[in-house]
Amino acid sequence: MGEDGEVRYARHGEGHLAYRMWGEGPPLIYVPSQFIAISDMDDEPAHERFLLSLAKFATAIVFDRRGIGLSDPMSAPPTIDGWVDQIVSVMDACGFDRAYLLAHLIGAVPSMTLAVNRPERVQGLILAMAVLHWGLPRDVDLDQLRATARPGEDAPVDLFAVLAPSRLTDARFREWWDRAGRRGASPAVAQALLDMHARCDARPLEAKVAVPTLVIDRPDRDWGLARPPSIGGAIPGVHAVEVPGVDAMPWLPDSEAVVAEIEEFITGRRRSAAVTRTLLTVMFTDVVGSTDTAARLGDAGWRDTLETHDRIMRRELARHDGREIDTAGDGFLVTFPTPTQALQCASRLHRAMHGIGVRLRIGIHCGEVEVREHSLAGIAVHLAARIQAKAGPG
Repeated sequence: MGEDGEVRYARHGEGHLAYRMWGEGPPLIYVPSQFIAISDMDDEPAHERFLLSLAKFATAIVFDRRGIGLSDPMSAPPTIDGWVDQIVSVMDACGFDRAYLLAHLIGAVPSMTLAVNRPERVQGLILAMAVLHWGLPRDVDLDQLRATARPGEDAPVDLFAVLAPSRLTDARFREWWDRAGRRGASPAVAQALLDMHARCDARPLEAKVAVPTLVIDRPDRDWGLARPPSIGGAIPGVHAVEVPGVDAMPWLPDSEAVVAEIEEFITGRRRSAAVTRTLLTVMFTDVVGSTDTAARLGDAGWRDTLETHDRIMRRELARHDGREIDTAGDGFLVTFPTPTQALQCASRLHRAMHGIGVRLRIGIHCGEVEVREHSLAGIAVHLAARIQAKAGPG
């Protein structure tokens, strides 16, 4: 039976763990390292695409650890063994005796621990941009790492920059990241979890793993951490692959290559990305003078303006049958069935944005494009981008 992402609860000791499920197929439990609550995961398009892509060939399962998001508060300091028990409780609540585990960063430690101690519960182990020993960012001690979770302190390291460098200039993404982090874990919980992450070490377990294992890594990434260069190399029969990118998140900047490797590992086949050619009208938008406006309004004022900009944009797209393809910072890439719809939408956008003190630069071009699942390609796309770059402010 397919699942739709509804929040459910698994019994765990005297408390409950919130979890969500999508799709149908072999069970795949995502064990991430960060503190993003399951209620916020699909508010970020890249994260949502990742989960829904997994759900096309598996039952994708995510859950909030104790103390995070919608799950009950911690009843004791966090431990790796406690994290392992929570994975099992969620697996049981979903009705599965075994599951694949998709581990990210330090999520590899409880996942590998479960695979070694209870291999009958683990169908396969997937280590995606994973670490078995967190270590610390260069020239940063443990207390300085914990300072990243203490409000009002100037921490010496920006974990956002370490984990998602491709989105450093994306104000919308940074706003979502910060908001999701605050909702996900209180300062005390975040510090306790960071402390546990920094102290754990699963490297002695590598040679003991006896379940099928896939390691996905990004050789171009500068980890900036005390990380073994060949993670998973001691696992018997491990299958290791490399994918492009510099982010630690498997769902950034585009999860297509990561998902393809996971699908082949689980199902034994890799579906080819569906590519169709069709006639569409492509539109690029960008806020004029966004840097100066942000400096004038300040962080809070610019954030409010950007959120209003996004709401207006999506409202007008819905009115004119526009399809949002991608966003980056304050820019949108969208398509329309006809040029008339695109022109009408652009006209209304100019008027609506004027009311909030924002001017747009918009480029529109109609032509044949290659349509993939979550992207566009072709000369028409490049021409629309060039037109937008040369367009005057509206």
